[in-house]
Amino acid sequence: MFFFLQRAIVLHSTTRLIPMLQQIRKGLELYGLVDQMAANPEACRSLFVPGNIIKPDADFIMMSVQPNFSEKGTSKERTERKIINFLQDFLQEVETSDGETERAAGDAEPVAVPHVLQWMTGQSHIPILPDEKETFQK
Repeated sequence: MFFFLQRAIVLHSTTRLIPMLQQIRKGLELYGLVDQMAANPEACRSLFVPGNIIKPDADFIMMSVQPNFSEKGTSKERTERKIINFLQDFLQEVETSDGETERAAGDAEPVAVPHVLQWMTGQSHIPILPDEKETFQK
């Protein structure tokens, strides 16, 4: 079951991200910036990466998840808690496997915790700006 979830996360992040990056690249090519970035990657890094990127871990995601469970004692609430427990187990397995999980044919890379965060929120790193951090917690 973890395999199918991993594959869904990889496909989702890849299919959303690649067209956006291709469009940015086309725009940068208009001004010859792609060649400059290839020649001077470290000098150009600060233009696209604000500060140090902190990679998330399973604990960060679980602390950020704030589910609103159904009424206590109902079967729906028990099911929701099982789903959260499954998510926690999945994240811990992804984190401990550290790229050692089997890949399906055609997968570019194994799933990592940043991929899961990107699938959930649209970004694969811990929010950098204070207002992003505040919004992320909600």
